[in-house]
Amino acid sequence: MSNGTSLVIAVDCSTTAAKAVVHDEEGRVLAAASRPLRTLQPRPAWHEQDAEQWWVATQAAIAEAVAALADPGRVDALCVTHQRESFVCLDGAGRPLRPAILWLDGRAHEQIAELGSPRVHELSGKPPDTTPAIYKLAWLAMTRRAALAQGPPLRGGSRIARSRLTGSSSPPPSSSGSSSRCRSY
Repeated sequence: MSNGTSLVIAVDCSTTAAKAVVHDEEGRVLAAASRPLRTLQPRPAWHEQDAEQWWVATQAAIAEAVAALADPGRVDALCVTHQRESFVCLDGAGRPLRPAILWLDGRAHEQIAELGSPRVHELSGKPPDTTPAIYKLAWLAMTRRAALAQGPPLRGGSRIARSRLTGSSSPPPSSSGSSSRCRSY
């Protein structure tokens, strides 16, 4: 049994589910919950999600895990991780303009072939591969310009959760994903 020490909630909004696990200072799991996420495939090799569901599932998982605690007031920290280089384009009010594009989405093969190079890899750290968001952002710029026209808000799920939990839309100091560095096309 825990001795009244501080607790940490670890949240992972992955490709398949949002999970919240509460740990004590000794690393013991005191509570856990998860909510599934649905992935859509509107075309072959395309993988999308409703970004609002990232928040709904994350919020529900956190609420269930915290409700299972004898003393929720002991929670001192929360950390959030998210699915690799998945991102969503947001409007000025923070609402999704289109479905989120997931890290495993394969729609940008032409952009990978055209733009992927040793020099791009050297400058960005991103290889010419399906996973990096930079090629999917190039696909958006070339094929769905309106999704980027409203300006910079490109967000991953952890930044959406952080914004909704804290009210701050600025990136955390540790954020270094492709979508957090992009400003506009």
